[in-house]
Amino acid sequence: MENIKLYKETNDRIADLLLLCEDNAMCLYAGTYIKSLEEKIKNYEDLEEQGKLLKLPCAVGDTVYYLDRFCSGTSLDCPRRPCEPCEYYKLEIYEGKFKLNDINDFGKTVFLTREEAEAALKELERGKGE
Repeated sequence: MENIKLYKETNDRIADLLLLCEDNAMCLYAGTYIKSLEEKIKNYEDLEEQGKLLKLPCAVGDTVYYLDRFCSGTSLDCPRRPCEPCEYYKLEIYEGKFKLNDINDFGKTVFLTREEAEAALKELERGKGE
């Protein structure tokens, strides 16, 4: 929605500049502004062609929901070293802030909503029971 608003504002600005283009100075300013927009668009297209333009599922720092393993027993109960899955570990959902290194885990262990995370957790638990 924000992109649509920005696009409309940009188009309105260009239209205003062209309507006010009564003298050479204003026309030069309008032309320079339009040229700078064309260059920005070209840069974005080049980045996209090179595979360097990444559309994130949310902004860095937005709230996301993680599935992670937590030990449900004490360290004495758990015969394995920390973070290694065993019978005392269970998956839980926790809330955190999105970081760029989470991108590859989106839809697997990182979700935009708690509901999505809960559905994934149920699916994993259902698969574990089979």
